[in-house]
Amino acid sequence: MDNIFWLLKDAFYLFSIVTFVVVYALVAGKYWRGEEGEPNDIAPSAWPFSRAHWNGVVRSYVAVGPFVAVFVSVGVLGARFEGALSPALENLIFVVGGGSFLVALVIMGGVILWNRPKFIVPPHLRGAPGLLEARRRSRNRR
Repeated sequence: MDNIFWLLKDAFYLFSIVTFVVVYALVAGKYWRGEEGEPNDIAPSAWPFSRAHWNGVVRSYVAVGPFVAVFVSVGVLGARFEGALSPALENLIFVVGGGSFLVALVIMGGVILWNRPKFIVPPHLRGAPGLLEARRRSRNRR
């Protein structure tokens, strides 16, 4: 009975990871090609920051997704095999997960603040200003 529980749990983990990757690839592909329209104009009503900040977050979506997938996958797999692997391998797994999270934060920050690097930003949004440039423009208008 215990083996069936672990088998079902492992199948759920695998299904969750594969589902996330497939759904992300479909949505991000449409967004990269500009088929999803312009979601930049639709900020959530509870969004506490400026519209320029929201636009940066939306632009960074495509770039950050793969790193989030690695982070979540490594976390799930690391939790599943905790204690079953050597301590060095467990540490390596969690370093890879933490590293992917840090890379995602750096990339997201660059896209939000400066809209750089351009090859990560969807082609139809590469001409948009980053958060710092948008704030500078709004100050110059006053």
